[in-house]
Amino acid sequence: MAQIRRILTPGLDSPLTGTQGWRQFLGARKKMLDAYDAAKEEASAHEIQVWHGKVGEGWVRQWLARFLPKRYGVTSGYIVSQGQTEETKLPHFDVIIYDRLEAPVLWIENSPDATESGTSRAIPAEFVRSVMEVKATFNNHNVTAAIEHLCDLDSLLAGVDLPGEQFKKFLPQRFFTAIIFFELRNEDRNAFSALFKFVPDQLRVWPGGLILRGEGLRRELSGKIGLTHNTNSPPVPIGPSGHDLLGFAWSESKQFNGTYWSASLQWTSNEFSNFAFDVLAMLNGTYQLGRSSTHHAQSWIGFSKQAQK
Repeated sequence: MAQIRRILTPGLDSPLTGTQGWRQFLGARKKMLDAYDAAKEEASAHEIQVWHGKVGEGWVRQWLARFLPKRYGVTSGYIVSQGQTEETKLPHFDVIIYDRLEAPVLWIENSPDATESGTSRAIPAEFVRSVMEVKATFNNHNVTAAIEHLCDLDSLLAGVDLPGEQFKKFLPQRFFTAIIFFELRNEDRNAFSALFKFVPDQLRVWPGGLILRGEGLRRELSGKIGLTHNTNSPPVPIGPSGHDLLGFAWSESKQFNGTYWSASLQWTSNEFSNFAFDVLAMLNGTYQLGRSSTHHAQSWIGFSKQAQK
């Protein structure tokens, strides 16, 4: 049974400094949400309303490309393995983060997305560091679809290339996944089964998540989804009795090898920056489970479910 390689989880540290520039850092989040809202309004006249989701994918790629160090490329596209045959399907992924300095680009496909990061590229598996799915709304359908699509990576995670292997065919040891949602709507505030889907069925690479906004919450608040664990007893779920997903939530748990794993969702004005710097730390190999990855862009507005936008 494979080990969980990396997990995005809420940090337990509470830095007392780092507030400088936090409003400016959240400017990228605001631009993503403004573009998404504009596209959603335009798409409301269409019979099938999917265009705003495509716009959202493009803005996420653009944000990551601007935020991450230049050694990391950000693209949509395909992951190609030397261990696969021509008959193996080649799924398309919303966001691929890869080693730009080392990776060759096997081919390029044009895309309606006009941004540089919107061009679809085919990247060899051994140079891919992360894959992210982007969805418009957090709900049971979208969570299920995103996780099922990430499961297309299973064959590339079935082993680890030995040091010095000339013909590498697997994703790197530090590879990780995540799912980004633009919003959690009131109609889905009790979708606790969707949160439970973030708990793996077996110990393996599993996604963390980010929800850019929650309907009715303060405009600065984002929600971060992570895994928590306890070796002594199952974590006590928070919700659905008396709580909902627009507050702090903790899912039911599953047990693997004596450890109980549960998914959590928390909302603060810091979760956008926490998620961003967790991603950076995971790429750089400095991520520590249960510890904050940054003191940058930290505000002290905190959580206030009652404070309306």
